Amino acid sequence: MSRRNFHTHTHLCKHATGTPADYCRTALEQGVTTLGFTDHTPHLGDRLWFNVRMAVGELPQYIVELDEAKRQFPQLEILTGMECEYIPEEMNWYREELLGHCGLQYLINAPHHFHFRGEWKDTFVDVRDDATLHAYTDEVIASLQSDLFAFLAHPDIFGQRYRAWNGEATACAHAICQACVDSRIPIEINANGFRKPLMEDGGGLRRPYPLARFWEIAAEYPVEVLCCSDAHSPEVVWGNTDDCLAFARFFGLKVINQTFSPVKKTGEGKPL
Repeated sequence: MSRRNFHTHTHLCKHATGTPADYCRTALEQGVTTLGFTDHTPHLGDRLWFNVRMAVGELPQYIVELDEAKRQFPQLEILTGMECEYIPEEMNWYREELLGHCGLQYLINAPHHFHFRGEWKDTFVDVRDDATLHAYTDEVIASLQSDLFAFLAHPDIFGQRYRAWNGEATACAHAICQACVDSRIPIEINANGFRKPLMEDGGGLRRPYPLARFWEIAAEYPVEVLCCSDAHSPEVVWGNTDDCLAFARFFGLKVINQTFSPVKKTGEGKPL
């Protein structure tokens, strides 16, 4: 089975290391055949979370480095994309600048942040109760309905802080999975969670994500699943993706890494 990873970062996001060429070189050493680059998108005016993403002015450099990697590694299928937050007022810019002018092939939605009572909250640390969990879930569903993203990354990262799984968490997991089915958007099991320290949970230990309870529910739906490394350094360009694949097999999930081909979307349900 060929190794295909669709979620990779670069040094431009300020919390990863390595150029696209560095990742491509290691990808070949690790037997990866398809490598999709999806660094964190900048935001208009560099107004949001600037410490963990490239500047708008660095977009041309990103494109140049991706193009150079394609020339340098023709034996590797290189896909070009961006990892985005769902920000309604920037959706036209995503479509026109990232997919249009920059010529990127796909965008992925990764809900690191969500709105709650008029403020941006951090999914990793601020989903602490039912109210914030519902706000996160509503924003994820809205992002899926936008029809702009190729897949939904790490939907279960809320588990890093929301530790007591309950009926509300079950309902939110059902709602997210149903929205993925309705929108025909694949959902990601993210290998970066396997590389994070274990957490205490009910007297035991568990990884922050992927959350077994979330994926038990996902298995009840005809969701399509991608297993991706979410590499932030070249040495983990494949990383724990085999762990993700084994995790998916355990729950009987439909993994589509071998057949997935990102379709460029416009947010209007039509190809560009």
